[in-house]
Amino acid sequence: MDVRAEHYRAAALERLEEARLLYEERRYGGATYYAGVAAESMIRAFLPMASRSTGVMIFRGLLGAVTSVGFRQKRPHKSEERSVR
Repeated sequence: MDVRAEHYRAAALERLEEARLLYEERRYGGATYYAGVAAESMIRAFLPMASRSTGVMIFRGLLGAVTSVGFRQKRPHKSEERSVR
């Protein structure tokens, strides 16, 4: 089977709807999981069109975005860890 970008996009939209329904039911673990699957599917839809280096830049940008909104805590630099002790 030839999986194309539109298949990943359709799957992402389905998972996003499932995430929304779970969120409304206050089932946050499942909602988070399905939202993550949706995000991964959208990335997979886009990456075949991008070069490898572009994909790495996109990943770093996404990582920075989730860090900036508090979904991922930024690790202190090694020099900062030493100064805390």
